[in-house]
Amino acid sequence: MSIRYAAVAALAVLALAAAVAAQPYGTDLIVSDLARTLYRVTAAGGVTTIGTYETSGSAWSLTTDAGNEEVVATMTSQGGCLLRIHSVTGYAVTIATGLGRPYWTEVDHNGDYVVALLSGGPVIRVKRDGSSVITLRAGFVQTPIFTQDLLNGDWVAGDLVNGLTRYDHSWTTMLSTVNHTSTYTYEIIHDPVRPFIYLGAANLARYDVMANTVGVLNTGHPGVLGDRGLEIDRAPAASGAYIYTTDAVRPTTSSTLSTVWRYDPSGTNVGALATFSVAVTGLAFEHGRNLSAHQTSAPNNRILIVSFPADWGKSYVVAFSFSGYTPGIPLPDGRTIPLTPDALTALTVQQALPPLLRHNQGQLAANGGAQVTLDLNALGSAVSGLRLWAVAVTLDPSAPFGISQISRPFLMVL
Repeated sequence: MSIRYAAVAALAVLALAAAVAAQPYGTDLIVSDLARTLYRVTAAGGVTTIGTYETSGSAWSLTTDAGNEEVVATMTSQGGCLLRIHSVTGYAVTIATGLGRPYWTEVDHNGDYVVALLSGGPVIRVKRDGSSVITLRAGFVQTPIFTQDLLNGDWVAGDLVNGLTRYDHSWTTMLSTVNHTSTYTYEIIHDPVRPFIYLGAANLARYDVMANTVGVLNTGHPGVLGDRGLEIDRAPAASGAYIYTTDAVRPTTSSTLSTVWRYDPSGTNVGALATFSVAVTGLAFEHGRNLSAHQTSAPNNRILIVSFPADWGKSYVVAFSFSGYTPGIPLPDGRTIPLTPDALTALTVQQALPPLLRHNQGQLAANGGAQVTLDLNALGSAVSGLRLWAVAVTLDPSAPFGISQISRPFLMVL
């Protein structure tokens, strides 16, 4: 079966299926704690130490880097720094220092880091190589803990005591607010397939971005649930676990201070995964960012990074859409390709867009990686503000419907 035929066939499947995909990451969790130590936690709860970093201060949050081989940690040492740490070797690179009190960080569509500082911000952007730091927005009431709404590229921030604020993709304009009852937001993350954003706050809560409502999924440990760690799997694991969170927030004598808990998609607790002696501050699935990008030249020349380490040597396809990611393309086995097919999807699957798009089909290297060139600079301002969604799939004739793995949707606001 040719790559083109398999891709067209996969994207043409429109059978009814369950709303949640049926393929979890199947990788370990990377865990950080207040004492700046990183751990690896298996699905069975086995814990090994990756390393301890810096000689003082605290680690506050963790996210997977755009390259998918490292995690990025915010630290209070060196006047406030970002570290990029390889999840296998433990090797650490300092990205930037003297940032103040960095607490939260996300990776944007250029591979750069959007960082919130404690005590009311501001939100800054740190170039991936550390070469520049700019302020995006200041004047927050609470520390803004944020993620990107994949419906439109807005930033959704928990920066109010009992509410969320929506900002445009550039952080220039505050668009709206929504109230909720889960006091303070300490962690926030987007669902891999559905239009939901999860909050680790006084309760485990979920923001339905289409209905614009926030509902409590589990009250668990009021006041501390999810305070310092929250992660969502690509689909429920065999145990039913889908949402991972912690009840670690401040040093106490409690034996459950740093327990990583597992919840199913409805918020039912399905048990503990592991317990730590120091407060957990961040969670990230290893190799959980299967599709991302690095900007090579402004404004719209990017290298899209495809990364499926377990599928090395297999064929891959990266498809694009102008129409969004939800409800996506459901597969008969319960998985969903999170992309709304349109004319652009057909063009990209048929490889009909060179020189603007190159290498969006091919074979993964020995590390499970590939690079796709998307260079729209020749189009100038004609594409300014355009929203472009992408998804990557790997192909395997022995897999259900010839599709091995499916990435989360990736959104670029040009």
